[in-house]
Amino acid sequence: MVTGLKQDLGDAADQVGRAADYYKGLGDHAKGAKFQEWVDYAKETLAGRVAKSDAGAAGVGGVYSVWKWLTGK
Repeated sequence: MVTGLKQDLGDAADQVGRAADYYKGLGDHAKGAKFQEWVDYAKETLAGRVAKSDAGAAGVGGVYSVWKWLTGK
């Protein structure tokens, strides 16, 4: 059903000369979703490592800075 819907939407976009934009948008969305999965994984991983490491360990400040940047905190 989803494949048919994508095809129908692509056909409709093609009728108004926008098929290339439609299919590019689908590709951009797929790339963005994969990137978001990576960002979510990185947030979880860095948050766990920062929480487990002691404050005096070398490099924790850098890891914590990246974690803050990723989480927006």
